[in-house]
Amino acid sequence: MPAYSLGIFVILLLGWLLRLYNLEFQPLWWDEGYTVYFATLPLPDILKETAQIDHPPLYWIMMKIWGEAAGFGPWSMRVFSAFFGILTVALTYRLSRFFLPTWPAIVASLFSALAPFLLWHSREERMYSLVFTIALFSSVLALRLARGETNRRTWLLYGFTLGVGPLIHYFLTLLWPVHALLWLSQKRERLSGLGVVTAAPILSLPWLLFVLSNLAEAARPEKAGQGGDFLYRLLQAAGWGTGGGQNPLSLVEFSYRLAGSYSVGYQPGSYGDFPSNAQSYTFAIIFLIIVMFAGVFFFLRRAILHHDGVSAWFLGAFFLPLAVAYAIQQLLP
Repeated sequence: MPAYSLGIFVILLLGWLLRLYNLEFQPLWWDEGYTVYFATLPLPDILKETAQIDHPPLYWIMMKIWGEAAGFGPWSMRVFSAFFGILTVALTYRLSRFFLPTWPAIVASLFSALAPFLLWHSREERMYSLVFTIALFSSVLALRLARGETNRRTWLLYGFTLGVGPLIHYFLTLLWPVHALLWLSQKRERLSGLGVVTAAPILSLPWLLFVLSNLAEAARPEKAGQGGDFLYRLLQAAGWGTGGGQNPLSLVEFSYRLAGSYSVGYQPGSYGDFPSNAQSYTFAIIFLIIVMFAGVFFFLRRAILHHDGVSAWFLGAFFLPLAVAYAIQQLLP
């Protein structure tokens, strides 16, 4: 067995053991209880209930099918997330190989296996582990297609992944503009890629239109203070709603908080049982610095890795100040 294959195997085994070890370390907490609640509802009730909350129905439907087959206990429900968590580690390696040589890609997968943020979400019965997997998998498919590894089945799988993603988490709609920019930068298969990105939302459009039809109701001032009303809180935070006694955030501050919350850790005090924020943002800063150094290395190599080096450097340079600013925010009293 080649040394790199053994390295990948060891990392995947380590990641799997870390995700399975003492999986019942605590009883179901509040949000996990919601997962069990929705998963045990009849299908029509799942659709009705999720139209009023901050998550779409497909994950709950998947958990309903899984729970009826494997049981609704903490271990059986959490192992579903652990499976997608280890897929995230494998896909990190696969995605890294488009930009990095073998051993740096293996190091990237090791970071993914040990990252506190990813590890935590791989050990709770929520949809976030699956969200990471979908984001990485769709990006791997896009890069394969952009580099000529193309066939009809891959195109269909790519479109399906982009289309159903927002039915698992609404933030996966952000993949659409990101992938559109990717295809605009390509010469090969540009029109085909843009066509798939344009057509993919058709799969989730009926549900999104149904939810958006509730926006007028969600933005009413008397809705203020209803913790479960995600639409109202999102509208008000962005400055599009009124009432509730809170000043609307500026677009810059809203974007900063959104990016900070969903990249290197949670806002202070949001989840008392989440691993140390220091672990999360320290990992993010180290990772981004490594990305920047790797970018400089590949840039200096010139030849075929020149453009990949420039891309990696700018990627790290763009997100590093955000990670540092977020870390300083955590340290301030």
